[in-house]
Amino acid sequence: TAFLDSSTPSTLNNGTLTASQIYTADPNPSGAITGGSYSPDPPTYLSPQPDPYQGLTPPSATATPPPTTYVYPSTLSFSGGMNVLSSGIYILQNGIQVSGNASLTSGPGGVLLYVSGGSISFTGNGTVSLAPLTPGPNAPTAPNLGIWQASSDSNPIILSGNGSANIFSGAIYAPTAQLGAQGNGTFTVGSVVAESIACAGNGTDTIG
Repeated sequence: TAFLDSSTPSTLNNGTLTASQIYTADPNPSGAITGGSYSPDPPTYLSPQPDPYQGLTPPSATATPPPTTYVYPSTLSFSGGMNVLSSGIYILQNGIQVSGNASLTSGPGGVLLYVSGGSISFTGNGTVSLAPLTPGPNAPTAPNLGIWQASSDSNPIILSGNGSANIFSGAIYAPTAQLGAQGNGTFTVGSVVAESIACAGNGTDTIG
């Protein structure tokens, strides 16, 4: 399900957005999405909803495990090969970058990526397949949260090139950021809370 609870239109250009349901807070649903193709069409109007994750306490670098917490002051970067993230919480103070032909997966138990600064960038021809941390530190309020970008960080979350990103049944929470796929990339995620959704080129976003 995609809920566009924002005055910022979602721009698809030539891209595609597919969701089990698309809700918009725009009283004129036809103006909530511009360009591209989307399904279902048209979106369904629904009055503005409260942020379901508002009030969550961000992960702490000094928390006592479990789960294990990993802190990266510099950008967590992968440019090639097959890479596996051990289960736990990753506090990324300058974002994460996956480029080239790199692949990134999560180990048994899943992960929570908390981005407190920097950007999330998946580029090139690689694949990203992440499962949310189970059980998550914010269960039952946010049991399937896989990626959380702090509200103070408005950098867009972009998948570009020919790569693919699959967050499985997990959720992406980026309340002040735009999320989308560019080029021929594909983005698949269980649910999204973001400022807006965008596609460029032939990118494809699938939610739910």
